[in-house]
Amino acid sequence: MMTTNLAIVYDFTNPTLDFAAQELERFLQRTADFSAWGFRLSIDPALTPFAFAVSVQDREVVLRGHGVRETLHAVYTLLEALGWVFEITGPRQARRASPAELNGLTIHVQPAVNWRGIRQHINFPMDISSYPLDEALDYIHNLARLRLNHITFHSYPDQWYEVALSSGPMLAGNYFYGQRHDLPDHPIRSVIRNRETFCIPEIEPYCDDPHENSVRAMNWLRILMREAHRVGLRVQFSFELRAQHLEDSLRTVDAILTAYPMIDVLEIITQESGEWGHAASPDDLRRIARQSFGDAALNDSAISAHLIDGQKDLDRLMTEIGHAIQVFDALRTRNTRLPALALGVYCTVRSDHAVILALLQRYVPDGVSYALLFDHGNRAVARNLRDLAMPRADWERSLVYSWIEFDGTIYLLQNALEGVHRLIALAREVMDGAPGNAIAFNHWRTAENQTTARYAAQAMLLGDLTPAAFYAQYAASYGIASADNYAAAMTLIDEADTQARDELPNVGFCFVGCWGTTGLGYYGIFRSDRLQAVRAKYERALDMLTACSQDATADGRGYLALLVNRARSTAIFLRGVEEAVKLQAVCADRSPDALNDDEREQVRAICDRSLALMENYMALHAQMIVDRGCEGTLISFYYTPPAVLKRIRAEYGGTGETVQAAQSSDAPPSPIWAGE
Repeated sequence: MMTTNLAIVYDFTNPTLDFAAQELERFLQRTADFSAWGFRLSIDPALTPFAFAVSVQDREVVLRGHGVRETLHAVYTLLEALGWVFEITGPRQARRASPAELNGLTIHVQPAVNWRGIRQHINFPMDISSYPLDEALDYIHNLARLRLNHITFHSYPDQWYEVALSSGPMLAGNYFYGQRHDLPDHPIRSVIRNRETFCIPEIEPYCDDPHENSVRAMNWLRILMREAHRVGLRVQFSFELRAQHLEDSLRTVDAILTAYPMIDVLEIITQESGEWGHAASPDDLRRIARQSFGDAALNDSAISAHLIDGQKDLDRLMTEIGHAIQVFDALRTRNTRLPALALGVYCTVRSDHAVILALLQRYVPDGVSYALLFDHGNRAVARNLRDLAMPRADWERSLVYSWIEFDGTIYLLQNALEGVHRLIALAREVMDGAPGNAIAFNHWRTAENQTTARYAAQAMLLGDLTPAAFYAQYAASYGIASADNYAAAMTLIDEADTQARDELPNVGFCFVGCWGTTGLGYYGIFRSDRLQAVRAKYERALDMLTACSQDATADGRGYLALLVNRARSTAIFLRGVEEAVKLQAVCADRSPDALNDDEREQVRAICDRSLALMENYMALHAQMIVDRGCEGTLISFYYTPPAVLKRIRAEYGGTGETVQAAQSSDAPPSPIWAGE
C-alpha cells in the first residue's frame, strides 16, 4: 500500500488505482485544504457488479468499487460532490465546496447501464483521428471522468490495421477514407495546426511514406488503447469483412489482434445498409439464406416470413452475418487466446430488423454477443428498437449503438437528448428496472456535443434523468439565470436536428463524393420549404440562446458563446443550401451544354450568392476554434459543399475556379432516399 502527499491510501501496484489516486490528488488540491483528511481507495467485491460508493465520517473518506474501474468512478463521484463537473471537453469547477460539506456524506451508485460508452468511427477529419496524441489522450481521460467504462474503435479498410491479403498488402494510415485534405490558400489555413496536409500533426511529416505512415497510425491507436485500459475503459474494436474469403478473413483477424493485443472485445460488423441499397427477390433471399445458414433457415417461420420481395440489402446482410459466424467458428477451434467476440449489424432498413434478430438468435454461437446499430439518428434507433420488441435476453446479450451526433448532419449544431432519453427509458422498461447491459454512442465533434455527452453519461448512471431535469441542473451549474429559455432553446435545436435528419437526409454530410461529382448532386434533391422550416427553428433557438447570455455568469457566457456561434453558422449554411437549390429550376435533368447564355448567367449568380454564404459560414466558424475537431470541421467543409458548388458553377456556368475533389481509397454510402 502507498500514501501520497494527501494521505491517500491505495494499492499503488494497480495502474487504474494509481491513476485514481493521481486524479483525486490533482482535483482536491484545486478545491480546498484537505491536508488533515484521510482517503482510502478500495476494492469491495461485496458491492454488486458495476456499483461504487462514497462514505465520509470524521474526515475519513472511503471510496469503494466492485472493481478498480468502479473505484475510479467513486473518486469522480466524490469530486462532483465537491463542485467539479466533468465534461467530454474537460473538467470545470462549478462551485467551491468546503471540506465540511462532506462530513456524513454517503453515496451508493448502481448504474442504470452496466457498460456505458462511446463509439468512435475514427474516419472523418473532425473526430479524434486527427488529434495530436496528447489531446487524444485527454479525450480518453475525459471519458473516464464522465464515469464511462467502454469505448469502441471502428476501422474501415486501409485505416487502422495492415494485413497481407491474397489480393495484396493493405496498409493503415489512409485517414478519412483516404481522402487527402491539403491546406488551401484560404483564410482557414491560419487556424489549422498543420503545415501542408491535415492529419495527426506528429504523423504529417510521414504522410507521403505509406509504410512509415501506416506504422505510426497504428502506434497512435495502440497508445490510446493502452491508456483507455489504464483509465478503466473496456476496449472494443470493430471492422468489416467485405469479401467472404475465409483465409483472408482469418488473416485480417490475426493482423488486428497482433497489432492490438489490448482489445477486450473483437467485433465483426456488417457493412452499413439502408434504403439506398438494392432490393432482392424472395427467390434470391431464400437462396442466400440456404447458402449462409442451411436448409433449416427456410423452415424457421420467424425467418422465412420476412423473406419477401423488395427487401433492401437483406441478401448482403445475410451473407455477411453468415460469413462472420463462419469466422467465429474457425477462430474458436484454435488453441490461441481470443478476446471476447461480438457480431455487429449496421442496418437502417426497419423491415429487415425482425429477420436479422431471428438470424442472430438462431445462429450466433453461444458466448458471442451482439452489437446493434439499427438506424441513423438517436430517436430513430429508440423507435426501431421499441417497434422490434427485442426480448430481455437479447438486450442482455447486446451492445446497443446509438448517436450523440449523426454524421449526416455534421455541419449543423445538433442536440440528441430526447432520443438518448427514449433509448435509456426503453432499456429500463425492458429490463424491468434492472441495469441494461451496454449502450455506446457515436459522435465525431467533441466540443459541439458537450451537452449531449454529459446528459448521456449522467442518464446511463441515474436512469430516470429527464431532459427537462438535466437542463435545469445544467443551467444552474453554468449560472444561466434564464433556465427556462435555455431549456426551450435546446429543445428546439433537438427538434430541428431531428427534422433535418428526417427531411433533409445528409444535408450536413462531410464526404465530397456523396455530395456529387457530376450533375447537381445533393443540390438537386433538397427542397427549399424543408430547408426554410429547419432554418427557422435554428434562428428561433439562436435568439433565445443570445438572450440567455445576457444574464449568465462568465462561465455560462463562455458555454453559450459556442452554441450561439454554431447555431448562427448552421442558419447561414442552410441559407446557402437554400440559395443553391434554386439551380434545380435552371439545370435539373439537363446537361451543361444544353444551357443558353442567360441560363449560364443565372447559374453563376446563384452559385455566387450561395458560395458567399458558405464563406461566411467558414469565417464565423473560424472565430471559435476550441478544439482540434473544429479545425477538422473547417477543412472538411472547405472540401465538400462549396467545392461541389464550385464544380457546378464551372460546368454549368461556364467559368470559375474549382476545388479538386480528392480521390479516396474507400467511401461511405450516400443515404439519400431515392424517392425524395
